[in-house]
This record gives sequence, C-alpha cells and structure tokens, in this order.
Amino acid sequence: MSISPLALKVVRRIDALSEIERGINGSNAEDRRSVRQALGQPLVNDLEAHRRAERPKLSHESDLAKAMDDMLTRWPVFTRFLDDGLVSSSNIAAERGIALGRKSRLFAGSDRGR
Repeated sequence: MSISPLALKVVRRIDALSEIERGINGSNAEDRRSVRQALGQPLVNDLEAHRRAERPKLSHESDLAKAMDDMLTRWPVFTRFLDDGLVSSSNIAAERGIALGRKSRLFAGSDRGR
C-alpha cells in the first residue's frame, strides 16, 4: 500500500503544529495563545488553503476526500486552540479515556471483567 503524497503533505503540516505545541508545553495559557497566534496561525491558514484547493481534485468516493471533508466541516473546532491557551490542540487524552472506557465496558458483567 502506498502513501498518498497529498496525505503526506497534510501530515507534515500537522507535525509542524505539533512541534510548536511541544515547544510551549508547560507554559501559561497566555504565552501558549501568543505563540499559537504568531507561529501556528500561519501554518493553519496554509493548511486550510491547501486542503480547500486540493479537495475538488479528488473523487468524492476516496477515503482521503472523506477525511478532508470531515476536517473542513469541523474547521472551527479544529482551530479553536489558536485563540485559547487553555484549549488543547490534541484530543489524545479524551480519546484515550473513551477507548479505555469502551474496553472496560466490553467485559462488564462477564466473568473476565470482574
């Protein structure tokens, strides 16, 4: 299975945002917001422009197009972290909690889950 060059470009842009976040991890909320505005906002603007330009070139049936549509539909939610230093740029912690809860519920009431 080959990796889409378009998907790779998007992942690299998101990696650049993650690198900024690693650099401000542990900073106070106002400092995080300030750095996000200065360094992250231009990257996010570029990412959005790139996705909107590339999306019409893809088949509506492709998985990549569906992923792009999903992100563009939720763009205000995705970019919320830029304006608020208290908002996390990642939902990994929330996803971890959901996954652990789901796994725990798999065995609820079973002999293995007790």
